[in-house]
Amino acid sequence: MLKLRRYTKPFLMSILIIVALLFGQAMCELAMPDYMSDIVNIGINAGGIEDGVPEAIRESEYQKLKVFMEEKEQKLFEKHYTLMTPASAKQEAKDDYPALKKENVYLLQDIDADTRTAIKHALSGSETIVMGIEQAVDKIKDKDAMDSKEVSKEQKEMMEMIQKLPKGVDVFMAMQMMPHEKLQEMKKDMNKVMKAMGESTADTANAQYVRNEYKAMGMDVDAIQYQYLFVKGGLMLFVALGSAVAAVAVGFLAARVAAGFSRDLRKDVFHKVEHFSSAEFNKFSTNTLITRTTNDIQQIQMVLVMILRIVIYAPIIGIGAIIKVIQSNANMTWIIALVIVVILSIMMVAFTTVMPKFKILQKLMDGLNSVVREMLDGMPVIRAFNNQKKEEEKFEEANSKIMKTNMFTARAMSTLMPLIMLVMNSATILIVWVGGHQIDSGSLQVGDMMAFMQYSMQIIMAFMMITMISIMIPRASVAAGRVSEILHTKPSIEDPQAPKHLADDQRGRIEFRNVSFRYPGAE
Repeated sequence: MLKLRRYTKPFLMSILIIVALLFGQAMCELAMPDYMSDIVNIGINAGGIEDGVPEAIRESEYQKLKVFMEEKEQKLFEKHYTLMTPASAKQEAKDDYPALKKENVYLLQDIDADTRTAIKHALSGSETIVMGIEQAVDKIKDKDAMDSKEVSKEQKEMMEMIQKLPKGVDVFMAMQMMPHEKLQEMKKDMNKVMKAMGESTADTANAQYVRNEYKAMGMDVDAIQYQYLFVKGGLMLFVALGSAVAAVAVGFLAARVAAGFSRDLRKDVFHKVEHFSSAEFNKFSTNTLITRTTNDIQQIQMVLVMILRIVIYAPIIGIGAIIKVIQSNANMTWIIALVIVVILSIMMVAFTTVMPKFKILQKLMDGLNSVVREMLDGMPVIRAFNNQKKEEEKFEEANSKIMKTNMFTARAMSTLMPLIMLVMNSATILIVWVGGHQIDSGSLQVGDMMAFMQYSMQIIMAFMMITMISIMIPRASVAAGRVSEILHTKPSIEDPQAPKHLADDQRGRIEFRNVSFRYPGAE
């Protein structure tokens, strides 16, 4: 194929545009699983609230959090939150946060991403402890709650401790009277649990605390959720549309480049053959020249389209998906490695089996063209000697060899897709099974597992596409070598570069000096 690379020069701009579009398409495809994960984890599970950083929180609720916060965490909170009172708040703020009509509320200031992350980590442990205590208080009212299997060991211990408090004593006031070391020990234990859960799962748990606080403040939490779902869903549709537009544009440009490439190549081959003498025709034979000008160039055109659409795209999407998988919370990369090894093994077996047949097929096509040409050229002689039956048998033999070879390669290639689909579906089942256990333990979220599954399929498909095209490229390479052989053959008889013009009195005169003749190989 590299021997014919000069024919791509007129299309370099189109090829660069194709590469840019493929990058855009890959980025869109890689973004979609993330949007899906956000819709499931945040939009559905967390009610549209991204993390545990509240936009507004009641002063009374902050006092509960403050019990379990260190001094630097309290300063960070108070630095970036503004305390609003019912008297100082504007009507617009009261409409957004109905609790402001009756009590003081802290409102979040405009902050950057790094500050938000710092506040999230500062509030994370305290929010989890407060939410656990409030849930324990609610369950104490239920007589069967203590014996329920759904209540964890830590919750039971918390409920037993709360029950020991005198009636009428506020739980958080009692907690405030506890030694600082005891409170820090509780928070340390909670931070260990949060770390084991993973950041994504912890964010969802803290987002549930923020959602409960919003509801207690009288805010419309359903509207918050719907707004998040519509925004993320709209972005996902926009990205999908961008991917589709890029794919269509790449297909259009790739087809034009490949068609232009084969047009120029076929033109030069035809021009070269026009200048061949009998020696070159005897060397190549007419039937192979026809095959090389038509079938071989068609093979090159088809593979060029595949290169522009798949060979460039597959590494981009594959490497991007691998990076996404490494950055994900799912510890299941071994599944992808296992599946890739299995698929590559299947492809290598198919490659070693089918590849020799592809090389044979081109020679069989030459043979068929030779039989057909001889039959057409010698038709009067064949009829004169009533030899039609013998010619039919010759054609049937050449045709049957091509049919058998094509049937073998087609059957071998047709078994690939069912086998690969079986491996891919088995990988999906394995991911669901392993991911389900991680979800049950709280270290993985449903959306993260779904995103991991999508990225896994992208990686597997990338390797599959590269392997599939690696089977087709050698066949096209053989065809390119056959075409290049014609283009690089120097005719034995060439017109002189600077022909001499005869004088007028010498016109019509022919003179031979030291002329000899013999057939090729007749020395």
